[in-house]
Amino acid sequence: MNRKGRRLFHLFVILYKSKWQIEIFFQEIKQLLHIKSFIGTSKNSVMIQLWTAKIHPYPKSIKKYG
Repeated sequence: MNRKGRRLFHLFVILYKSKWQIEIFFQEIKQLLHIKSFIGTSKNSVMIQLWTAKIHPYPKSIKKYG
């Protein structure tokens, strides 16, 4: 394997590891916030769904103490 081939292979390994770190991150977020699947793929739709899941339990606790 020549120098260019090794650099390309190394880049592929780095990208593959990064992809799995992202997959694991979203899997943990989904488990933590009890989200079955993300509805949209844009940054805005994911952020709305994350904030909705995070805020969801609070109205119950407000009624309980309010």
